[in-house]
Amino acid sequence: FDQPTQIHYPKNYQEGNGNFIQSEDEKADEKMFEFILSITKSLFPNLQVIVTDHANFSNQNFQECIVEEWRNGKKLVPVEWLV
Repeated sequence: FDQPTQIHYPKNYQEGNGNFIQSEDEKADEKMFEFILSITKSLFPNLQVIVTDHANFSNQNFQECIVEEWRNGKKLVPVEWLV
């Protein structure tokens, strides 16, 4: 899935500053990821799901599923590959 939460995390979205209050959209997005995880676990090892997204939830299940983070200059396609 490519950025299923994109509508809730637009280009100019800034992550919380410690006073973060989760919106209804973010709660729904988190539930969507929990659903994806539960289905994937129930069909393991016959199903693999790859999601690329900007959202980064702090709950443990979500964090355990992160394989790579492309932030702070790190990119899916490294810049040196483009030269």
